[in-house]
Amino acid sequence: MIALTVRLANLPEVQSGHARFMVQQDRVINAALETAGAIAEQTVQERPGFKRRTGKTQDATTHKVVRLSSGRVVRIENKTKTAVFLEWGTRPHKIRARKARALRFAVGGKVLFRKSVNHPGTKPYKTFYRATFTAYRSLGPLLERDLSSLAARF
Repeated sequence: MIALTVRLANLPEVQSGHARFMVQQDRVINAALETAGAIAEQTVQERPGFKRRTGKTQDATTHKVVRLSSGRVVRIENKTKTAVFLEWGTRPHKIRARKARALRFAVGGKVLFRKSVNHPGTKPYKTFYRATFTAYRSLGPLLERDLSSLAARF
């Protein structure tokens, strides 16, 4: 039987360095996640995929880093009523006049009044999906660059 004993003369220094590294690593990961969230917001602003009318939907888009038991994630949020319809689209449906006797709209220069119309539905724009995917693609290189730089210092 062979017995091997290893003694570290500088164990407190190694433990201290490890603790500093873990704190710095946590900061690097948080910064990368925040940057990825900002990239997702910028993607919604610059390339929404739908025609910008008032800008409320794009302006209401936010991100935050959320801690879970399994780690951290970037959550992209938009609490406007129209966001879900723009993201997933709508099926064909009937629109009925509710507050007035008829709906008023113009077609070919003529003003029409109808009690109800059949809406053809809208296509899904997947704006937030694309923004999330863009953030995900940017996260890998950010983490690789920053964690490599951190590891080189220790």
